[in-house]
Amino acid sequence: MHDFIKSTQPGIEAAEAKVKFWALCESLVYQRGEIIDLDLYDETRTLIRLGSLARRYRKENTVGYSWADLNVALLDNYLLLLKPERRSSTETRNVVVSRPIPLEYIQVTSSGLPPEMRKEKSSTAEAQASRSFLESFSIRSSKERHMYPLTISHACDKDKRSYTLYTSCQEEREDWKKAFQSAKFMREVRQDGNKWFAPHTLSEGFFKAHPSGEYARGYTGLTTCAVPFSSSGKSLIAVGCETGVYVTVRGQSSFRKVLLIPHVINIATIPSHNKFLVYCGNGIRSYSLDLLGRVAMQTSPPQPLDASREDVTGSSDYVFFMKVAKFAGKSILLYGTRGMVRVYLNILTPVLPSEIPPQRKKSTNGPLSFKPYVDQPIAVPGDAHDVTALKGKIGICAERGIHIFDLEHLQAVETIIPNLSSSGDQAPMRLLQERITRSKPLGLVRAGVDELLVVYNDVGCYITSTGEPARLCGYLRWETSATSYACRNDNLILFSKNFIEIRAIQTGKLIQVIEGEDIRMVHASEEAVLVAMKQKEDGQHVDGRDVLMELVPTQAIEASPVLQSRELWDEWDM
Repeated sequence: MHDFIKSTQPGIEAAEAKVKFWALCESLVYQRGEIIDLDLYDETRTLIRLGSLARRYRKENTVGYSWADLNVALLDNYLLLLKPERRSSTETRNVVVSRPIPLEYIQVTSSGLPPEMRKEKSSTAEAQASRSFLESFSIRSSKERHMYPLTISHACDKDKRSYTLYTSCQEEREDWKKAFQSAKFMREVRQDGNKWFAPHTLSEGFFKAHPSGEYARGYTGLTTCAVPFSSSGKSLIAVGCETGVYVTVRGQSSFRKVLLIPHVINIATIPSHNKFLVYCGNGIRSYSLDLLGRVAMQTSPPQPLDASREDVTGSSDYVFFMKVAKFAGKSILLYGTRGMVRVYLNILTPVLPSEIPPQRKKSTNGPLSFKPYVDQPIAVPGDAHDVTALKGKIGICAERGIHIFDLEHLQAVETIIPNLSSSGDQAPMRLLQERITRSKPLGLVRAGVDELLVVYNDVGCYITSTGEPARLCGYLRWETSATSYACRNDNLILFSKNFIEIRAIQTGKLIQVIEGEDIRMVHASEEAVLVAMKQKEDGQHVDGRDVLMELVPTQAIEASPVLQSRELWDEWDM
């Protein structure tokens, strides 16, 4: 009987742990406003450790400290810091006092500091009055005890999101430290085997910068932009950097310098019209896409490629961004220019040689192979920094929000989103407004049939088709401050200096984190997402050397279906 009971013990413990975890989930109380999907009810979710740890706070208007006991829950995906609140004699709720930290971002920054003394609250005045001086001193002394600090930090915000927690003994501190290390390791193993996007290396070490910052022979400069394209039936990749445009055939590690253009900022293609566009310090140029590929593969001399050059912008135009997008079924070129007083959005559409009127061929005013999509450039806010193309509309990212221009009928009618004026002085609206006024708009992505997600550098918020906040004015908060983003399938990919954060668009759930250094998104489209970052050698990042990668979507491995044939079970008489 003893052996039987012993054999069932692991199952009993697992069941008890599950019940304990479910009770914790039901007791959680979240901060208002933020939408956070912890994926608590996933069948693989595990409570690794739950315990009471102390935290020290500075008292208001004094030089002293006060102590608070927190419930700390270490899950297999997040760390939760909880303040227990007794609501009744039978109910205790756990208030989430700080944003949950994903395990991918947790760092144990200090675990060997000497203990500190915690002074408990002294006895009441009535009790002290009935005791002698020595008795009271003895009681107060017995209320002091050693507390052992353990500091954990958020990898992206160590200054603001660093937490020193205290255990009651050295052994408990070591147990928590080991629990963090074990949880992070298991998380890494699981995530590595369940990647949503697999980084595929395209080039390593070819693009490099001189240590002094000067450009010398053998140094290309770091990657600033890239674009995949096809030519002569082969798949190629073009990369722009400080010294020009380099091209290679996919699968080959070495690049060939094809265009000698300094300070390349962005490149793009319009395959339907055989256009390769280069945005550099001197404006925007257009080249033959087919000839670019032929020169790279050495099947054509460079002279015809140079002869195909066409200046899209004039010498007096000051261009500050360029983007190629699909709009109303057509490829369009969008670029911003700064004038003496105003800032303008220019929208051009390419034309085939056969579509160019004879009278235009005799004119020298503007590029021949592009024509204006609207009659005049559109005046936009002076702080505009990027553009997003939507179905029938153009979104201009500026400080106040995203300015929407309805061009479906070639009319520039401006609307600013999110529209925060419709809900009056409601508390959720105020919380949302406080968040987004401190953030920089990056663009828009579709989040379903009736919703859009407005992407900021720090947060995201859902809006309706009319531009008003959706989901009770709730907002998402990123773990990192994003510099750019991409949308692939149903996922939002956020790029920051040291992390790539991948989230589900519909829920905001964090599904994958990729770590690096000096990360730059260099291309984003429906076909590919390319990223550059510092090269790694022997586990260390190398200054001045780039690795170029593609984020390739993975596919779930389907389990083989069980055969449902009746004959399968005949021999079992079933």
